[in-house]
Amino acid sequence: MVLPGESLNRVRILVAVALLSLSACDQPGLTILPAGTVADDDSSLESDAATTGNSAASTDTAGNSTTVNSNDITNNDSATSSATAGTVTSETSMPGQATAQTGSEAASPASDETVTESSLVNDIRAASITDVVLVTGQSNALGADTRYDPVLDTPHPRAFAFTETGWQVADLHQVWDLGWHPRNHPETDPSNNFGFHFARKVAERRPDRVVGFILVTAPGAGIGHWDYESDFYMEIRDRIFTAINELPGKSTIDGILWHQGETNWLETEYYKNKLDDLIRNFRGESWFGSNKPFICGETVEAPVNNILIALNNDGDPWTGCVASDGLTVILDDLHFSSEALRILGTRYATKYLQMTE
Repeated sequence: MVLPGESLNRVRILVAVALLSLSACDQPGLTILPAGTVADDDSSLESDAATTGNSAASTDTAGNSTTVNSNDITNNDSATSSATAGTVTSETSMPGQATAQTGSEAASPASDETVTESSLVNDIRAASITDVVLVTGQSNALGADTRYDPVLDTPHPRAFAFTETGWQVADLHQVWDLGWHPRNHPETDPSNNFGFHFARKVAERRPDRVVGFILVTAPGAGIGHWDYESDFYMEIRDRIFTAINELPGKSTIDGILWHQGETNWLETEYYKNKLDDLIRNFRGESWFGSNKPFICGETVEAPVNNILIALNNDGDPWTGCVASDGLTVILDDLHFSSEALRILGTRYATKYLQMTE
């Protein structure tokens, strides 16, 4: 008996369905779905494909076997999510079958012990500091009554300061000198500082350098305040030990920037002798030495400048002085302006690099 064409086609479809059913019995996990039905999400298969280091076998639309590396799946989650509005499709080991997860489900939860990227980068860079300098002196070393410019005074990622919370990328909003800061708290009212610009300039000029500075000042104090074994001298020593103990690769500092003289003002034998003693005392410390730069800077216009600038011609290759020529001052005619401190920091950096290279 010959069946009409339409009836014959129906028989063929029924036979095909029966054969597929028998095949499904031999393949656990494969489900034959009616036309128009969407498969349920299989999170366990998605998880295995996305989180293990093994490759997951899959089949392309032509029926050919392919291999999808689970690392590739994981690394491309963000791109896939962007293209599909937060949905990630994962290949599975079942031929022709795929499951979908939202981006939030596909992502692994963050560990409670996760270290933030910014703190990790900061720790690595601080531990890599190559040059540590002490900045000490009177109020011009601190940066008295000066202003901050968010463009000109931006931090440099390889310029660090030892702050009240340890080594940090130097920022004029931080407290560097414990117990001292001009005017109000620097978080809300930052002042300028030549040590900050020294570190920035050395880092800018030498990409292989990571610079850190330690600021310990005594505004208004005469040079006798730095006498060996005085309370202030001991404070400097303690601060240096604390700072370098946080740097696993350092046991000494690499230079001293000295800016003092306004209180002593006059060119006297007393000041010259005290300065010589100061340099000798620092060089006798285990954390400094005789082959490291000691660089001073001239005051605004005090006669003591003659003693300071003479360090450039004393026959010692490790002592020097930077000039204050052409630097502007604030209204009191004793303290450098913000612009002057930026230039002064650059002059200190130039002298330091000349002496160390």
